[in-house]
Amino acid sequence: MNFTATPTSPVFEGFGATFTASGITVNKAAGFNTVIGGAFTGLFSFGDSTVNISNSLIRDSGNAGAIALAGGTANVVSSVLVGSGGIQVSGGDTIAAGTLNFVNSVAYLTSGYETPSGDATYASNRFSAISGGTINATASTIIGDLFFMTGADAEADGVPLDANGGTINLYSSAVLVTTMADLPNQVGYQESNGGNLTADAYSWVLPTSAQDASALKALFDQPGLLTATPGLPLQVLTADPLFTAAYPFPVGTYPVKNGVLVDVVPDADTVNQLINPIDLSVITTDVYGDPRTSGGFRNAGAVQQVTDVPEIDPQSFGSAAAFILGALGMAERRRLQARFRRA
Repeated sequence: MNFTATPTSPVFEGFGATFTASGITVNKAAGFNTVIGGAFTGLFSFGDSTVNISNSLIRDSGNAGAIALAGGTANVVSSVLVGSGGIQVSGGDTIAAGTLNFVNSVAYLTSGYETPSGDATYASNRFSAISGGTINATASTIIGDLFFMTGADAEADGVPLDANGGTINLYSSAVLVTTMADLPNQVGYQESNGGNLTADAYSWVLPTSAQDASALKALFDQPGLLTATPGLPLQVLTADPLFTAAYPFPVGTYPVKNGVLVDVVPDADTVNQLINPIDLSVITTDVYGDPRTSGGFRNAGAVQQVTDVPEIDPQSFGSAAAFILGALGMAERRRLQARFRRA
């Protein structure tokens, strides 16, 4: 099913419900980013419910969160969120805990070029676990491209991961946040209000100027956390001051060939098989439908494909030239802003 509309958020809503969606597309559903009971609503918004979403796409719906769960369990499997806001999980009214399992899936959190409305907000464009909420990201890729998020809200801390009274756990996942020189104190990953971030030794998180490798290993309680490069492709638009941007979707989600994300998980066809939490079957393909393992190994993140030298996808932004010129123009504007602030 392909769903294209401009409704008020949410598109799908339920309380005390059981909801299953497979193979659907929600496209350009620009809902309102509203607050109900202290939690932001999502395009998929459920309370005290069981939610299963698989093999689905939420695209270009960025000024509302993609999924909001308050109490209960949600499983998001082999799905893609691109230009579509993030995820917020909390406890509910009758079910004290909310747990969302994000498995073999991609979140490409961005706005501007990717989202027609260009007004994705800080609150919706993040993975946020608030009181009573847990997010388990397993074999998934999460990219927070601050460079292409427009407006002052993009400058807020905690993109893409915010454990705000809740818990976010990474299992063989890959997380990248870009850097903007006019935000010297930018924090890509944060714990607040008693929240907790954890990771296993098969997960990769890209350091930033404000959070180096040592700080991230301490933050995620994982001395073996992967932080080296290359991992996912990253564009350095200007070196001084430093501005970086993620490559366009989908090539920006491909691990770099021979990089630190490749063949990370051993015994991937046996003791470390990737299990679908919805039906407990073995997941045999990556998020794009390619074989999930290679030679008995699995890549960190949701993508088994690799890339040599990434090329700009003309389908994403109209043309490669338009993308580069637009990016450099934005970098120059931010450079001038940074100089003005230091003056």
